[in-house]
Amino acid sequence: MIVNIYSMTAPSQLRQRLAQLADQIPALVQAAQERSPLWRGIVYEARRKCGKQGCRCMRGQPHISWTLSDRSGERPRTFTLQGANLTLFRRMTEDYRRLRRARARLVKITDEMLARFDELEEPRRAQAVQRYEQRLTPGRRNRPSS
Repeated sequence: MIVNIYSMTAPSQLRQRLAQLADQIPALVQAAQERSPLWRGIVYEARRKCGKQGCRCMRGQPHISWTLSDRSGERPRTFTLQGANLTLFRRMTEDYRRLRRARARLVKITDEMLARFDELEEPRRAQAVQRYEQRLTPGRRNRPSS
């Protein structure tokens, strides 16, 4: 069962929450407007054993390499990174993850904003019907038959 924590909230609190959510949007939009290149993937430290007898990896000190798990194409691929490429691809993949987190947050904010809009709308419509419905005169088709 889903419980809406805002369902019994006063309109002033709903409006205040709506304003709080709206205040978060400019920073999220700014993340989308940046121009730095993005790379879909992740850079991570890989630890491997080569299997050669007498190698340090056989004594528990694995070989370490930085790896790019690339998700930019049709198929996932893996590349070993060194030097400047490590720095470049680490930054691009981190920027990509930061943009995706900003997008996910924007989705949650807009979903909640729409829910608050709906909660603010309902009592206002009900109030209008209660207050002004009697001013309406039925049209020819809507008149009760005598």
